[in-house]
Amino acid sequence: MMQPQVSELDLLREKHDRTKEALRKSQSNYRLVVDNLKDIVFQTDATGLWTFLNPAWEEVTGFKVEESLGNLFLNYVWPEDRELNQQRFLPLIERKKDYCRHHIRYTTKDGSPCWMEVYARLTLDEGDNIIGTSGTITDINERKTLELELETYRNRLEDLVLERTSQLYKLKEELEQRVALRTEELVEANKSIVSLNKRLEAENLRMSAELTVTRRLQQLILPAPEELSNIRELDISGLMIPADEVGGDYYDVYQNNGLVGIGIGDVTGHGLESGVLMLMVQTAIRTLLTYGEHDLTRFMNVINRTIYHNVQRMKTDKSLSLIVCILHNGVLRVVGQHEHVIIVREGGKVELIDTVDLGMPIGLEEDISSFVREVAVTLHPGDGVVLYTDGVTEAQDGSGDQYGVERLCGVVGRCWNSSSEKTREALLEDIYRHVGQGKMYDDLAVVVLKRMRDAQAASGEIDG
Repeated sequence: MMQPQVSELDLLREKHDRTKEALRKSQSNYRLVVDNLKDIVFQTDATGLWTFLNPAWEEVTGFKVEESLGNLFLNYVWPEDRELNQQRFLPLIERKKDYCRHHIRYTTKDGSPCWMEVYARLTLDEGDNIIGTSGTITDINERKTLELELETYRNRLEDLVLERTSQLYKLKEELEQRVALRTEELVEANKSIVSLNKRLEAENLRMSAELTVTRRLQQLILPAPEELSNIRELDISGLMIPADEVGGDYYDVYQNNGLVGIGIGDVTGHGLESGVLMLMVQTAIRTLLTYGEHDLTRFMNVINRTIYHNVQRMKTDKSLSLIVCILHNGVLRVVGQHEHVIIVREGGKVELIDTVDLGMPIGLEEDISSFVREVAVTLHPGDGVVLYTDGVTEAQDGSGDQYGVERLCGVVGRCWNSSSEKTREALLEDIYRHVGQGKMYDDLAVVVLKRMRDAQAASGEIDG
């Protein structure tokens, strides 16, 4: 059978329908794109009335599209910017430009301004006549607000720079005036300084002489080696090394009617005041021993009252730790608060006596009788005692570690079979070995006393 022929009219109708459907889909897709744009898409007629607005209009301004269409677009421009908006559109209307792009404020539904970037072109008919405008409006409020704030800050900064520059010029002028005035004052001050320096030089010479005399006095009143060697049945050696020109450490050895008195003390600080106080203590102790005061409790109370009243007269806050020992018939009596008393037995065994409960610092209170207590220990031939100030045990190495009582006892115990002088020298060498290249920050005093064995005493031999 023959197939029916398709007429040309039917083909045209089919093409028309396909084209119509394609156009509908294209318009639908275009409309979908326009409706989903974040920017506002607009059209106006020749009089400026809105003829098209996409949904972004409502999202940005808050005005519904339906209530805005047919209204004059200029009514939505911020009142203060309407004249400016007209000026920006004028080159486009006059055909001097193909498009215009400008920033302008629009009014939102809540009555606040919102910065927009407007891009617009003319809409023309076939006869090239203007029938309206079209374009986009972009919300730039956040960016524009930041730009304006930045501009405000920039202007303020410029104002501040100008203000500060002006201030600096004024300060410069004032400074120049002050420098000139100060220069005159310095010239006068320099004259005074020269005069003062001369006086200071004279004062320094005087003070240096006083310190030299005081230090010399300290050295003179220390017991001489020959004086110590004359004390029967005892081998005694001592030293005092000041940290400054004048030290505050004290030691002395005194013999009277078969009794041997040993004193050692440490005045707080060092320097002239401490040295003078040390001389007072030495004189007071010698005076009491010379007049036969052997009651150690009464002895310490008298010393304390004497020093206390002198400290008050000197208007100083100095005090001292002090112990006094009396050796008689092999019994060593000890009184006063100071460092440990080191008892060394024949052969080098060491015992420690803690003096913290035997008294209190001298010169702090007028009456210390309730704090003073005495202890006694027997020293047999070959036994002895080592007294020291805290300058020994608190000597520091480069790391800040102190020499300490334990190391002191170790050296004394190892060297005990030697003479008192060699024991003292071995101790001093070990202290300096510990300190190394460091500085001795405190005065240092040591007394080493040994009871000689009968054979040594008879022959005068003291080295073991």
